[in-house]
Amino acid sequence: MHRRGIFAVAIITSTFMRMVQAESRFFGIPNMPIQETVHHPGAVARDEALVDAESITPALVACLTGGAHSA
Repeated sequence: MHRRGIFAVAIITSTFMRMVQAESRFFGIPNMPIQETVHHPGAVARDEALVDAESITPALVACLTGGAHSA
């Protein structure tokens, strides 16, 4: 998406962070905004998913509006 001029943030669970960081470098996007979230080892109840979404929202907004991001 970045190569097409579309700004985006990858939302990745903690288990896959290192792999996605390596892939972003490999594909020539070393500074791709990546936001880490909790990795649940199985299905998550809707209420738990909402808590996760609410906790990550401020960081996503910051990434999309030019604030700090993790990578």
